Amino acid sequence: MKKLLPTTPRLWISLALLLATLFSIPVGYGLAQDTMVVIAPQSSEVAVGATTTVDIKIENAEGLYGAGVHLTFNPSLLEVVDAEPGVSGVQIQAGTFLSPDFVGEHAVDQAAGKIDFAIAQAPPHEAVSGSGVLARVTFKGKVAGTSSINFTGVLLSDKSGTEISAGSQGGSIVVTEADTPTNTPTPEDTPTPTPQDTLTPTPTPEDALTPTPQDTLTPTPTPEDALTPTPQDTLTPTPTP
Repeated sequence: MKKLLPTTPRLWISLALLLATLFSIPVGYGLAQDTMVVIAPQSSEVAVGATTTVDIKIENAEGLYGAGVHLTFNPSLLEVVDAEPGVSGVQIQAGTFLSPDFVGEHAVDQAAGKIDFAIAQAPPHEAVSGSGVLARVTFKGKVAGTSSINFTGVLLSDKSGTEISAGSQGGSIVVTEADTPTNTPTPEDTPTPTPQDTLTPTPTPEDALTPTPQDTLTPTPTPEDALTPTPQDTLTPTPTP
């Protein structure tokens, strides 16, 4: 992201003075005002090794032309993911609420857990009103725990360089243990039984019983006793006297 100087000396001087005093303003300055600079979402969760993104959001601003914030986080639990790997140093991503025509601060100190970010518009851009995202920060979880995301300095200004009173509200990120993958046993394929051909039993032909020829009994005639004729007494005629 290029640094572009404001086109008018007055605006440049005003912004320089505002940026110089940014980090001397106590957090909560201007809390009575409706304009707020907040972390959104206020609470989020990320697993170790994963990333999550939070917005630095400005709410209910009127005539906003420049903004600067200073944040802290726990560097033991989180680290900032570089939004512009091709640029030297670690960068966060500018939002779309303000055009970053002039970049007063853009630094991330990973070891100290600090983020400094301040930008201002330049002509022909006009002041903006309402709510929008000033910048986005992507964090990566390092170790399980809860890290606060705190504002230690907030400064908003109009086109003339006059400060706009605003309050701030930080947030927190809960870093959880990475999910341990559960080894789900891969179900083994249940072998589908190969259907066996149903053998239709072929009736084994039983040996045809060849009838054993029976000896034909020739009846032997039983010899009947030969009748021996009983001799008849021969009558000898007795002569009649």
